[in-house]
Amino acid sequence: MSPLRSISGRSFGKLLEGFKTSTLGQGFGSGSGSGSGSGPAGSGGVEFELELNSKYHVYTEPGSFILSVPKTVSYIVVGGGGGGGSYGVSGASGGGGAGGVRYGTLELSAGTYSVEVGDGGSGGDHTASPTAGRNGTPGNYSQFATIRSEGGGGGAYYTIAGQNGASGGGSSYGGTAGTGNRIAGTTTPVPQQGYPGNGGDSWVGGGGGGAGGAALNDSTSQGDGGTGGPGLAVPGWSAATIYANAPATLQSTLTSNWNTVVSADNFTIAGGGSGGIYSGAGTVRGATPGGGGRGAKGNGAAGAGVDYTGSGGGGAENSPGGDGGKGIVMVKY
Repeated sequence: MSPLRSISGRSFGKLLEGFKTSTLGQGFGSGSGSGSGSGPAGSGGVEFELELNSKYHVYTEPGSFILSVPKTVSYIVVGGGGGGGSYGVSGASGGGGAGGVRYGTLELSAGTYSVEVGDGGSGGDHTASPTAGRNGTPGNYSQFATIRSEGGGGGAYYTIAGQNGASGGGSSYGGTAGTGNRIAGTTTPVPQQGYPGNGGDSWVGGGGGGAGGAALNDSTSQGDGGTGGPGLAVPGWSAATIYANAPATLQSTLTSNWNTVVSADNFTIAGGGSGGIYSGAGTVRGATPGGGGRGAKGNGAAGAGVDYTGSGGGGAENSPGGDGGKGIVMVKY
């Protein structure tokens, strides 16, 4: 009696194809099931795949996310950063607060979901009123489905209070700093997504709050300016991997600076802007983790928050405050 022969690979392949085209086998391996499922199921934003059954959607502009089947998705939603203040002539100002950062997972039904991407606020214009200065303007909110991240508060000049926002804007001369976890420019509370700014000290500006922590209390009387709060380190995401695999158009939009800043501490995003100081004072603080702008002294240029990090702009003296960085929305499954 001859031995039992196994089914060859070619024969098994024919059997499998027959099963998949049968009524019983329809949908096998198609990714059309419910729940987290497998295989691409959504469209919207800039789309790309990193490996089998892993798809990303990156939004640098408003748009829609469309699901053909129910999915459990991971998300990051970052609001726009606040602009830094500018005193005008011979004075100090606070850095802008970072936009809010919220991340996690959502179980979504098939359908269309609106996506908003918040612009950063403008830095204070020192030429608009040379002897009085201008506050930075707050950033705008970003949203994905039910998840909304607020804009950061603008930094203030002189003893004017820093603005409230996802993270609060800084003030100077010991003024009142902005509070975090608020709708920008209001006292309305929102879910945890940021931290307060700092009021600075004599002749020096305090930093804006960051998504990962409050502005540092490191300004000194007629000495050094205040450092903005750090950005938030978001687990489970890799800026370097995203940037390396993104289409060329998205790489160009994000820029290598985005990749460098966000990759510096794995995936750290939305740092607060540092404070600006009077020209007779000490040293301005540099950029903060996550992309916050550096402060300025005299006629020096304040740093802007890096776009698509939601970071705050730096405060300035006799020059414009730094603009806040634009927000971003990312979805993967």
